[in-house]
Amino acid sequence: MDAWAKIGSRYINLSNVCEVHVRERPRSAKLFFIGGGCVHLDEDDTCDIVSVLDPRTVVPEGGHRTVIQLASGNK
Repeated sequence: MDAWAKIGSRYINLSNVCEVHVRERPRSAKLFFIGGGCVHLDEDDTCDIVSVLDPRTVVPEGGHRTVIQLASGNK
């Protein structure tokens, strides 16, 4: 992502954001930037970042587990 987004009273370059953690209760977010910086967002700013990121992001699927049934003689 190489776009600037206005979040609250600040502008954030989304190309520098590498991870976003959103907490539902209380509603807040923490943005992690390339290079190690981070910023905490309050409830209003969290709604803004979520609305900006929703159409641009994909939530990774959970891990898949394969179950292999062994023959009845094997333990």
